[in-house]
Amino acid sequence: SIIWGNTPEEVCFEPSWFGMALTVQYSDIQGGQAGIVTGGKGPVYWNAGNLDDDPLFTGDYGLLSGSPCIDTGTNLSWMSTAVDPDGNPRIINGTVDMGAYEYTGGGSVTVSKPAAPQPSGAGTGLVGQVLAFYTGGSACSDGSGVEYLFDWGDGSYSSWSSSSNASHSWSGAGVYDIRARARCATNASILSAWSEQSHALITNTPVVPQTHYVSTDGTAETPYTNWATAARSIQAAIGVAATSGARILVAPGRYVESLDFLNKNLEVGSLFLTNDDTSVIAQTVIDGGHTGRVVNIHQGQTAACRLTGFTITNGYAGVSGDRGGGIRCVDADASFDHLVVVGNYADLVGGGMHFEHSTASVHNVSILHNRAAIGGGMGCYYGGPSLENVVVRGNRTSGGSAGGIQFYHAASWLKNVVVAENVADTGGGGMYFDGCSPVLDAVTVADNVVTNVSGHGGGLNVSYNSQPVLTDSIICGNTPEEVCFEPSWFGMALTVQYSDIQGGQAGIVTGGKGPVYWNAGNLDDDPLFTGDYGLLSGSPCIDTGTNLSWMSTAVDPDGNPRIINGTVDMGAY
Repeated sequence: SIIWGNTPEEVCFEPSWFGMALTVQYSDIQGGQAGIVTGGKGPVYWNAGNLDDDPLFTGDYGLLSGSPCIDTGTNLSWMSTAVDPDGNPRIINGTVDMGAYEYTGGGSVTVSKPAAPQPSGAGTGLVGQVLAFYTGGSACSDGSGVEYLFDWGDGSYSSWSSSSNASHSWSGAGVYDIRARARCATNASILSAWSEQSHALITNTPVVPQTHYVSTDGTAETPYTNWATAARSIQAAIGVAATSGARILVAPGRYVESLDFLNKNLEVGSLFLTNDDTSVIAQTVIDGGHTGRVVNIHQGQTAACRLTGFTITNGYAGVSGDRGGGIRCVDADASFDHLVVVGNYADLVGGGMHFEHSTASVHNVSILHNRAAIGGGMGCYYGGPSLENVVVRGNRTSGGSAGGIQFYHAASWLKNVVVAENVADTGGGGMYFDGCSPVLDAVTVADNVVTNVSGHGGGLNVSYNSQPVLTDSIICGNTPEEVCFEPSWFGMALTVQYSDIQGGQAGIVTGGKGPVYWNAGNLDDDPLFTGDYGLLSGSPCIDTGTNLSWMSTAVDPDGNPRIINGTVDMGAY
């Protein structure tokens, strides 16, 4: 422990009572044993390992580099699996630090937190059925490999493995919280924090969902169980649907309404749901009419809740402090895929989409020309939504940060994501990270702008206690900098490997606020983009990435295999 800077004494035995004693060991007490005023009321047992040295606090009472309290505590039994208030492992570099926070910078070896586990196939199943999940994105700061462990939520764990994939079956029905952890392959005592949770829904018998139909030509006869009697509004169909398991199928047309999924796990889709025809997405429009947000999911829904195959537009979350103009997903873990989210507005955060306390999945979604004070395209607050095959382009802020995406204490995993041509006023033209360490795999961040002359990080702004990991990615053409550590905060770091950064390591402006781990395989070359940020023939980014475990069966945003010719390309395509 640390006791420092208190007035009038550090420790005092109450003069009006008796029978007191104090045992001190492996602690930093200002004034040493003399800083403890006993008044003869009892003994002080001053044991081994104590200090009387300035602990060198940060503003939040963590430890600065050079603190005498780093690695000078004594390891207690409960610490091996514990984390500190910032979510960092309680023991880093073999010996616990004194005080409430573990030091993560400088020479200490750390392992970054893995992404929330995601299903390799179905995220729901029957009792006894084996389901597969994957995680990833962790890195050991000394460059050595990592191993992963899964907590299956039923009291059992996988074995440690270098593979980021694992499978499990459950013996009882229920919703199980699944999380993952990583450790350094060369030092098993160096552990990451636990990932954010995802969920597996296990049932006793197969659920046969009822389908409700929506069409502008329907006769609106409840319960809307065929095209002839279809509802004329999507909200009407949501209202009659069962609490969970039902499907709502929507014919092409423009539906001017604001949807609330109530407390239901529903699958709501256009005809894309039945025919995989992407042209249907532009033909099936949910229009907020500039009077309210378009979609609201906020009552504990799981990944079984799905929205697919629509254009989401003209949403308006205009009340002061409002969030999520197009889609708002709060306290829910829904799935969003094959959507175009375009031309929406929020007063505060997330013009296109906003996630809060959510591990939602966002796949094959385009987020275009949305606006908010912060996070013009998207806001991610707490939790950790996963983004795959997502294009965030042409969004902007109204006076704030993060033209593309704002991450606030959200441990997200981004795969095959393009963040381009977004504009922020104060910082993070492309993305802004605050209190989080997302995993960025095969991400392209290009041509984003911060307009204010005092703003920072045209591509990425890495702010308070954020330590993202960048692999197989391209960052170029951003203004004023490609990457900048926010000058007004601390605790930042960045890991870069097999990525093309304009200006190389010098293109990352740290201002002395934290380290850059510049690992193998990085470039500083013109990537030779196409107009949509693919790669032209002759690009130095072709076949120069590193193959990650999730890529073997993945496709890029255009539907092409993620690995062609044996080695993945840098960037999203």
